[in-house]
Amino acid sequence: MVAVVGLAWLGLIGFAWNDYEVEAAPPFAALTRGDVVGFLQAAPDYGGSLVLRAPFAGVTAWLGGGELAVYRAVSIPCLLAGAALGVVLARRSPRHGWLVLALATANPSRYGRWRSATPRSCSAAPSAWGP
Repeated sequence: MVAVVGLAWLGLIGFAWNDYEVEAAPPFAALTRGDVVGFLQAAPDYGGSLVLRAPFAGVTAWLGGGELAVYRAVSIPCLLAGAALGVVLARRSPRHGWLVLALATANPSRYGRWRSATPRSCSAAPSAWGP
């Protein structure tokens, strides 16, 4: 969990110059205004991902968070997916479990993805791993 928080703190510094600003920010902005229909209408093709992350946006807005806070909050499920992958892989490798967990949750490539892409980009890596 410490690695997940550290990754979010270091990597989620802003969403300018990535597709979040164009594709995901408008639906989440509608949702934070309480416009659920506007949220659903503005959602891009991967709207299911936004629906899963909508509670994080709603709670953040309710607590008074701005756009950057919402951007960071909706990344939490994606970060947790990476951490869950690390736990599963660590259990399969009891001898080197902590190393596997660290590499799966807080490695340089995941950090790089956060610096240049949207939160959903990091959720693609855990889903690509086979059983």
